[in-house]
Amino acid sequence: MLPQHLLQEEQASIFYRSPERIANAAGAIEGMATSHRAYVDKPVATGLKRIGVTMFGVTTPCVDLIRLHLQSNYNYEVYVFHATGAGGRAMERLVREGKIDAVIDVTTTEIADELFGGILSAGHDRLRAAAEAGIPQVVSVGACDMINFGPRSTVPKKFLGRKLYEHNPTVTLVRTSEEECAQIGEFIATQLRNHVVNPKLVEVILPTGGFSLLSTPHSPFDDPVADKALWDALKKGLESSAVLTGITAARSLGDKYPASHPSPYIAIMSAPAHKFKIADISLAAFGRREIDLAEGEMPGLMAIRAKYAEAQPLAGARIAGCLHMTIQTAVLIETLKALGAEVTWTSCNIFSTQDHAAAAIAASGTPVFAWKGETEEEYNWCLEQQLVAFKDGKQLNLILDDGGDLTALVHKKYPEMLKDCYGLSEETTTGVHHLYRMLKNNELLVPAVNVNDSVTKSKFDNLYGCRESLIDGIKRATDVMIAGKVAVVAGFGDVGKGCAQALHSMGARVIVTEIDPINALQAAVSGFQVTTMEEAAPIGQIFVTTTGCRDILTGEHFSVMKNDAIVCNIGHFDIEIDVSWLKANAKSVQNIKPQVDRFLMPNGRHIILLAEGRLVNLGCATGHSSFVMSCSFSNQVLAQILLYKSQDEAFGKKYVEFGITSGKRDIGVYVLPKVLDEQVALLHLDHVNAKLSKLTPKQAEYLGLEIDGPFKAEIYRY
Repeated sequence: MLPQHLLQEEQASIFYRSPERIANAAGAIEGMATSHRAYVDKPVATGLKRIGVTMFGVTTPCVDLIRLHLQSNYNYEVYVFHATGAGGRAMERLVREGKIDAVIDVTTTEIADELFGGILSAGHDRLRAAAEAGIPQVVSVGACDMINFGPRSTVPKKFLGRKLYEHNPTVTLVRTSEEECAQIGEFIATQLRNHVVNPKLVEVILPTGGFSLLSTPHSPFDDPVADKALWDALKKGLESSAVLTGITAARSLGDKYPASHPSPYIAIMSAPAHKFKIADISLAAFGRREIDLAEGEMPGLMAIRAKYAEAQPLAGARIAGCLHMTIQTAVLIETLKALGAEVTWTSCNIFSTQDHAAAAIAASGTPVFAWKGETEEEYNWCLEQQLVAFKDGKQLNLILDDGGDLTALVHKKYPEMLKDCYGLSEETTTGVHHLYRMLKNNELLVPAVNVNDSVTKSKFDNLYGCRESLIDGIKRATDVMIAGKVAVVAGFGDVGKGCAQALHSMGARVIVTEIDPINALQAAVSGFQVTTMEEAAPIGQIFVTTTGCRDILTGEHFSVMKNDAIVCNIGHFDIEIDVSWLKANAKSVQNIKPQVDRFLMPNGRHIILLAEGRLVNLGCATGHSSFVMSCSFSNQVLAQILLYKSQDEAFGKKYVEFGITSGKRDIGVYVLPKVLDEQVALLHLDHVNAKLSKLTPKQAEYLGLEIDGPFKAEIYRY
């Protein structure tokens, strides 16, 4: 059996890229020097003195820190050996001669060259000297992401087509493959298992964010799948061995530490999400590339990071988030973390998770519980798990919700968690309806911010976002031509408006159903026919529900629909469409492809149901575009700061946009103040090449406004 700490690491993500500092090898040596002196064969009067450290150019930042720390704080003599074959052999010879008292083997790249024909091999007995001498030994895998050769022309033909990096005209590096990394792991495990005489003096440091400067995230040799193969092989090779006192995950051997960090060597890796559940961690690199791409289209979130980074307004915040786990949400999560928050995450829909996004977030150290295609039971399990995934067993103190499921769970089952909770923010129309109902029934226990009704959310995400993503979902699912068809849109709120516009722009004849006379009139003067669902059902060919209400499409309507009518929902929950009736009354159902089901009705006609009645734009496509989600999520971040810093007068004075709203909030449902809503819009103008006119003092006086706003009253309808 693996020791408990190793079992935990086995369950953990191994691609850790968070602001936590690397578990410095110097700390391991320091700890062994003070804790295990009794195991050193020869007397040591004043502690360990002579430390051998291996280095390569691409692991120099790590080695420099170790050397500086040991020399400055402990007066140790640090001998640095360049791992070029001769360097490794020289260090091992000095160990055998008793001239080195401990080894920090940061850079074991010579093993890769020994195994695969590189030019810097130190021989087949690498790692043995310290193991057999019984001295403290820290082993890592620095620069094992490469095999070293001379000029490009000297690289063996078997490596042609592989990822190469020309370090200079005389040095060419080949990225080690998944299979080669596994062999390196096996070699290290074998050497330690067979030759270590004092297991208590050995520690292994496994860098999870890159084996060198070249394989840190987004660098030329970034390949977390290959890195994982080394981890797995090393762990498997030591499975039945008592070799290790500990196996520790560190961030990266290529990262430099901020000079301000007081003791980086003691910052052991906190959690490459040892509590997480996703579909496939190997998708992390793919997810990271898409996150990088999305950041360029999310100017609001990136500007908020930059503006408030120094203040760290969410330091100490523990945010439980329940919102579609997409690439765009990943940028939101990393913004919250960049501002100091600890975060756990679930998706608010069983079909909306993008698995590569979830993998990237889990890999960055955030506990995330989400995968595409969860069952209802798994969905509820995920919500429960995120509540107990904070560090040190602490509880949430903020909630970020979409739809109200997490809010309802905590209020009904774990109300004690809300004792020290600053409040919650809600993303969508459906969740806001629940909040107002809870408030009316005296069931709401904390202040809540209605993010949905921020202008830069509802008038952008709901309208413009749905206008693009609805068509994306329908087309991906069915490949149907929309032009010329009769499309029925249930509801003409902001979401319905966007959907009706989208279908009309594709050439559909759009019919709208509504209960609200104002919305119905808006639809009519926009050129759409307005009627009841009973009249629309027999003539519609595409049906889209957008209401946030239940029982919009029922058996009565299905029974009269045309053959192969397409039915989908873009409201939050699946209760808008009576899917249960369909399943109970259909003669048969055929799954065409994921999230596309064709029901044979008793009358011989077919109904095509998309995403099982859940959000079609996320179930059958990837949801809204990054830019429009930047608007929505900027509101979410500002809402979280507003709740968390509401009583921080100093923060309010420095950041006046929050200061004018500071003060302890009573339980209630609030919208973001206009000044913050306008700030969100302002942060996005440059990206769309928009320039603002500016009021003159005389104009401002005439309108009774400040020159820089706010420009509209809180009740203004845009």
